[in-house]
Amino acid sequence: MNYYILLSLLPQDIVYYIVQIINHTNSKNIIYKYYQNTRKKLESINYISHMITLENHSGFLNNDILSKDLTEGLAIIYKSNYNREKYNREFWLCFTDLLSKKLMELTNNIIMNQENQKYNPKYIILNNSINLWFKICVKHNIRLTFIRRTMPYSKVEKRVYFNSKEIREIKNFIKFLCAPRCVDSNNFILNDRDSRIVIRDTINYTSK
Repeated sequence: MNYYILLSLLPQDIVYYIVQIINHTNSKNIIYKYYQNTRKKLESINYISHMITLENHSGFLNNDILSKDLTEGLAIIYKSNYNREKYNREFWLCFTDLLSKKLMELTNNIIMNQENQKYNPKYIILNNSINLWFKICVKHNIRLTFIRRTMPYSKVEKRVYFNSKEIREIKNFIKFLCAPRCVDSNNFILNDRDSRIVIRDTINYTSK
């Protein structure tokens, strides 16, 4: 707003009062937006963390989880910056690893129900979620390992390792023998139980 125009039309004390109101309103809007964004990113990380650490998978093994809540939550996690002291590298390693396994379960469930059709809404949500999972891996420089057969139709398998930034893109898990695993710098595959403990402890600590 051009305050000089106001000064030419109104007394100086009234213009000053108007400016104060505008500044106060802008400050409130900034604070409110910051609060909303903080709330959304904490709700998203808590929701996804609960989903992937639930040991009794029955509540999350059906396609009900394949909703916009999943993709919206992952999109917020991908776009947000979290406190690195609280959400450290170990957390993100455990988080992406368990999330990969959950997405593989959902992929198998989709295939068994013959819902892996190009225009199926749940299949679209699943693939979008996998793509967001991969972007989170790249953002946090997570190292990945895959199992592949040494030759077509061979039963002999071996593990291959890549830094996520070396991979162009992962759109779905359809062709994978099992879930991609997230490994540490020594190519050590994480223990699921230990990963759950790390994630739960982090969420409980940040919720206080």
